[in-house]
Amino acid sequence: MNSPDRARAPVPGEPQDQNPTWVEKKAPGFATPTDQPASIAQQREWQAANRAWWEEHPMRYDWKQPLVGIPGESAWFEEIDRRFFPAAVLPENARPFGALLPQEELEGKTVLEIGVGMGSHAQLIAQSAGQFVGIDLSRPAIYATRRRFDLINARGAILQMDAENLAFPDASFDIVWSWGVIHHSANTRKVLEEIRRVLRPQGRAMIMVYHRALVPWYIYTGFLRGVLQGGLLRYGNLNALVQSYTDGAVARYYSRAEWIAEIKGLFDAEELDVYGNRAEFLPLPAGPFKDHLLQHIPEGVLRFWLTTCKQGTLLFSRLRPR
Repeated sequence: MNSPDRARAPVPGEPQDQNPTWVEKKAPGFATPTDQPASIAQQREWQAANRAWWEEHPMRYDWKQPLVGIPGESAWFEEIDRRFFPAAVLPENARPFGALLPQEELEGKTVLEIGVGMGSHAQLIAQSAGQFVGIDLSRPAIYATRRRFDLINARGAILQMDAENLAFPDASFDIVWSWGVIHHSANTRKVLEEIRRVLRPQGRAMIMVYHRALVPWYIYTGFLRGVLQGGLLRYGNLNALVQSYTDGAVARYYSRAEWIAEIKGLFDAEELDVYGNRAEFLPLPAGPFKDHLLQHIPEGVLRFWLTTCKQGTLLFSRLRPR
């Protein structure tokens, strides 16, 4: 069931009210924007915190208002998609995410999605792919996506699995898709190694991680929230402040150079683009006033700022295995 009164952070960088309980559930010792665990023990501790986080806070896009409809029924899933798909400002296409996930590229392919969430992308992919497998760390995501597939008679395997230890043979998939997931894992590099292992030699990985953009990170958060609102005094440093309102027990934010370093030796980037959520354009609290203003900003202006100026917080890469 949803908990509409809980604090949620739908968009990295969007102002939210800090919640002490929320902060207490973060992975202990995550000290820098791209921090990695210092030991196997810490990696296990972070991943346990990660699993607990998503078990308690499934990504249902219900941070501003509760979802309509009965949980697990068609109208409920439709409302999730209605909130999720328009949020990101992406290249124009008649199909949601069609520019990044071309339907013709999926046809006949064996596709793995890492982090199915509530099944929005899983449904899109399964409708076109030759074979679909979706995994997630948390039980709510698995139950929801299986239920969604039952409702629409979609074919595919939905499995609870840790992406740091994929239970698939080498070279099992043509495409691996992951949108906003692997930067939350305890060890992102380990996930990348596993993706490389299960990809076929001519396969492709399409991955979005959070982008540490200059203006959202240092101006919107560092100055407005950190200095003017006292966040830096409260949390001690900018990374801790960002973590305090971002979903996940761990949430890495990469610069382009850091992401290239992260994939080094495993992949070459065929495409590396910055996108963003429309809510990031205005550093205002979520609410009707902000929604009204955003409705009157042309898509071209949003794309120019978020993508051309690289001020969005979504770093999307299309990766070719080495």
